[in-house]
Amino acid sequence: MNTKEIVVSIITAMVVVAMFAVMISPASSQPVPSLMVYKSSDKATYYIGETIYYNVSVKNVHTYTCNNIQVTDTLPNGTQTTLATGLSLAPGVMSPTYHTSYVVDAGDLTDDGTVINSVTASGTYASNPTESASGTATKTNVIITEVTFDFNFEATGCMKVKFTGSSTGSVKWHRWNFGDGHQSPVINGAPNAGNAVTHTYTSCGDKTVRLYGESITGDSNDTVQTVHVACKPIVHVGVNPGCVVNPGDSATFSVTSLTNDTPIDTYEWTFTKGVSGSGVHTWPADGNVSITRAIPASGTTATLKVTDDLGCEGTGKIPVGVCTEKPPSEVPILTPAGMLALIGLLGIVGGSRILRRGRRS
Repeated sequence: MNTKEIVVSIITAMVVVAMFAVMISPASSQPVPSLMVYKSSDKATYYIGETIYYNVSVKNVHTYTCNNIQVTDTLPNGTQTTLATGLSLAPGVMSPTYHTSYVVDAGDLTDDGTVINSVTASGTYASNPTESASGTATKTNVIITEVTFDFNFEATGCMKVKFTGSSTGSVKWHRWNFGDGHQSPVINGAPNAGNAVTHTYTSCGDKTVRLYGESITGDSNDTVQTVHVACKPIVHVGVNPGCVVNPGDSATFSVTSLTNDTPIDTYEWTFTKGVSGSGVHTWPADGNVSITRAIPASGTTATLKVTDDLGCEGTGKIPVGVCTEKPPSEVPILTPAGMLALIGLLGIVGGSRILRRGRRS
């Protein structure tokens, strides 16, 4: 045989030996499922500070009974809790449902913003106590780290507005910008009815109010609304007549114009110089708040104060007195004697004019 034939013979012999070895070797063991662990939570996403409630159960999927099963829950913070010990499950049997919980903490978040809970079940088989059975399950929950804000507002007094905020997420602090150059101090925690704030404005009109804050993981957010601050009433009054001829004559005071953002509740006329009849009155339905008073010799100043339903006040003033210029006196009617005297005077004047003409001629 040449060299080529010898090499082919050797390779063929090696292949035959390998095939024979495979035929006589024992069958390799295949992995067999043993314990299946099931884990669920009440929802998929949570905020920091919320509680995740887990449900855990174990099923024996082997063909032999499994004994001494221990179920251990490892929470995201590393705490281990034993849910069951010494449990025995026949083939195909499911264990009772076990419950555990975990309060989400920012320090336990993974880099991708989740928390991971793992459960391990382990035991031995009755047919072969040296053969172990095991199973694991993990539950990953997404944690929402961002915060959102919202707020309501209501007028509680003259130029006063109460702000009540709300939020989602885990708020570390929040703050109010009232839109007039003033802000609240930094308030720890989330905005809610328990830490509502009231701000008093010095000017009326529309204000851009901002509520903003930060989460415990450093995420910030805000919300903005336009808030209308009601203006104080503006009232102007007039008087008729502008002065009285004689002390004790009457003049009538009335409103000439009234500007108000909210309904008027009361009006109050007051007078100086001892004029009677001052007092507070309910605003009449027809808006007629005129009032008539006798004017003393020294005159008086009338003041009308109106108050709206937020407690804002507006005033109007006007003075009235006794006229300083009297009406001109009537021309007296001449008596008969006066008429004769006037005729005589006219005759004298006429005669003197005739004599002057004669001398000139």
